[in-house]
Amino acid sequence: MKGEQIKTILVPEHKDNWHLIETEKAIYELRLGGYRPTTKTIEYKFYRNFSNIQADEKIAAVYTDDEWLYIKLSSGDFLVYGQGGIDSDGKLFFTMRRFSGADFFENYGFNFLQESDIQEI
Repeated sequence: MKGEQIKTILVPEHKDNWHLIETEKAIYELRLGGYRPTTKTIEYKFYRNFSNIQADEKIAAVYTDDEWLYIKLSSGDFLVYGQGGIDSDGKLFFTMRRFSGADFFENYGFNFLQESDIQEI
């Protein structure tokens, strides 16, 4: 995924599906603490676009702590993906937020990349 240009990010309408990142090379399912390429047919009617992405942004790096996924964009901003909580039916749901580089380090600490549980994937 590193170095690839983002075409779109898809947010599932149903909590049983994963968020997707579509690049010019592949479609990736974002998972708990990671991602994997997928070849399944995407039914776009079950997804909405993540509106907080600019056209032609590239993925500069992807990090994980085995729970959360931290995607650094070529702009210096970060997309942060992980569990958002548990809904009223007891199901885990996931969320994605975009942070400017400064806001990211304010929220996650300036020592983010030095933490032992953070690894680039």
